[in-house]
Amino acid sequence: MSLFQTGLVHVLMSVLGSVVVGVGVLMGDVVVLNDEAPVNGHRPSVDVLFNSVAEEFGPLAVGVLMTGMGEDGAMGLGAVKKSGGMTIAQSEESCVVFGMPKAAIERGYATRVVGLDVLSSTLQALCGRDNGHRTDGGAGKALHAGR
Repeated sequence: MSLFQTGLVHVLMSVLGSVVVGVGVLMGDVVVLNDEAPVNGHRPSVDVLFNSVAEEFGPLAVGVLMTGMGEDGAMGLGAVKKSGGMTIAQSEESCVVFGMPKAAIERGYATRVVGLDVLSSTLQALCGRDNGHRTDGGAGKALHAGR
């Protein structure tokens, strides 16, 4: 059974860092927690997580960067976009703190900018149909990051 399942969004909150690794069809996909040094002062680092998602899932990835201070996650969201995945940033109007999504939007890494009120339906639509970003016709991988 795969850790990632259709219709399930994982929210990782830990003092440890996290990366996603694919271990094959039989084992499924695995989130590995580690105690490596902070990246840009953060552990867990959204950039590290998104970079690993981009590397493992490429065009099947969906990265969502939500409310938070600073710029953590912006570069990683760029990696998801560069790999052919879908990238979403939370809109300024719906953020408590607009730092993280703003950094990604300003760099051109957010394919879509959506309000919190439509985020879940946006993810359902993206992950439930072939929208040009899916090569297998199946569900995408949705990850949530923010502070």
